[in-house]
Amino acid sequence: MNCHEPCWVEPDLFLMADQNLVEKAERAEFTVCQMEKHPEPVLLPEQPWEGGDGKHPGTVQQDPIDGSVLFDPAENQFHCWYRIHSRLATVSNVGYAVSRDGFHWEKPPLGLVPWEQSPKNNLVPLCVPPVKSHHLSGVVPNYLPELPARLIATVYSHFDDPIYTSGITFLLSQDGFRWQPHFPPTLPLDGDAHCLMWDPANRCYLCTTRSYQHFHLIRRLQLKGMHHLRNKRHIALARSRDLVHWTPMVTVLEADEKDPENAELYLMYIVPYGNAYLGLVQLFYPDKTMTYGPLEMFLSFSRNGLDWVRVDRKRPILPRGAPGEWDSAHVTICTNVPHPEGKRLRFWYGGKNTEHWQAGNAGMGTATLRRDGFACWQAGDEEGCLTTVPLTVNWATWLFLNVEAPRGQVQVEILEAETFQPLKGTSRKDCRPISGDELRAPVIFGPERGSFIRHTGRIRLRFYLRQARLYAFKCPNVKIAA
Repeated sequence: MNCHEPCWVEPDLFLMADQNLVEKAERAEFTVCQMEKHPEPVLLPEQPWEGGDGKHPGTVQQDPIDGSVLFDPAENQFHCWYRIHSRLATVSNVGYAVSRDGFHWEKPPLGLVPWEQSPKNNLVPLCVPPVKSHHLSGVVPNYLPELPARLIATVYSHFDDPIYTSGITFLLSQDGFRWQPHFPPTLPLDGDAHCLMWDPANRCYLCTTRSYQHFHLIRRLQLKGMHHLRNKRHIALARSRDLVHWTPMVTVLEADEKDPENAELYLMYIVPYGNAYLGLVQLFYPDKTMTYGPLEMFLSFSRNGLDWVRVDRKRPILPRGAPGEWDSAHVTICTNVPHPEGKRLRFWYGGKNTEHWQAGNAGMGTATLRRDGFACWQAGDEEGCLTTVPLTVNWATWLFLNVEAPRGQVQVEILEAETFQPLKGTSRKDCRPISGDELRAPVIFGPERGSFIRHTGRIRLRFYLRQARLYAFKCPNVKIAA
């Protein structure tokens, strides 16, 4: 099994999801672009070991069907490892499925885990001693040549050990079915909801957790009489180049006064993308018991992977479905890099029609998003104008836009950063209007400049939009000025 993850890192690609990239916006609106969902789930827990009757799913799922989907180009098929949260089972099992198109999934009998005296099921044994839990965070390809495996998974678990009683550890596998755990655990049990990801830019693994850090602090203060203090779940991050030695877990994102009073951050999956990092953050709105409540996915952004900004807190990038739909109460993104499909990115996600920890109907769905299109600036009939923060050009550049303007247009100016005056030959009147729906539309000025701009120093870009959406721009030899 040679599973593949596409790499979306492009150092010269600037996403409009970086709201701080635009210093001034006039008559233009910023918005998060919501994923377009396939209306029905593509994988359902209908087998008896999943909580169903063999043909139909049962209303017994504590959480959505979530996991990881990886593509094997040699086999031309998708592989999925998914968690089964059946309330009828004593443990949360892990299932395996394959698909040619990402919509129609088969569950091959693996013969590895007995279920009611029969091994004829698609269950994968992750609970290999000393691991005692199937709480899978996800499966990722192995990018470390010193490790003898093609795939890596992480789980959190308790252990029968007097020193290492609990923690997060990784497992290795050649085929995706037989897993060998590493012991002792390499990370503390700093929250049970965690994600493992690969950072191609820095050649290291990332692990985010729903951290307990503030719980310990608040508990100490409560013992001193400050009883009004209450912990809120939040996101912490650690990094490693070998999966054994990790940086300390550092808090990178918290709920604050801008969020609803009961909002908590439950998990965050990071996608290195363009010249930055995108975080898909799950928000949880628990009731007073801290147990029940809806969950949905929002967007966050970081230029360096450590300093994060929440993007449009009112508009989820993956919202819950409408009342009565299969994913109306709880959605969670599957932990894998989006798969390319032409101009679109394909995601998979888990959904459920009941709130957190309430048994109900659950499944795995799929959704798409425009490539680079996590957020955009848009203008209607009245022309909008965007001016960026200062950028630094090193010798030469040429500019491309990801733009959607089938009935409108976009024009660009390149300005001196301090004077806001156009460089010679790069004013608006020199720019050929861009229309249509393009991922990489070249910006072409008059014959004096063409598309190749030779310049060294600080500049700004100014965009003029009419009936258009701007998602990203690509600009070699350009960086955000310090």
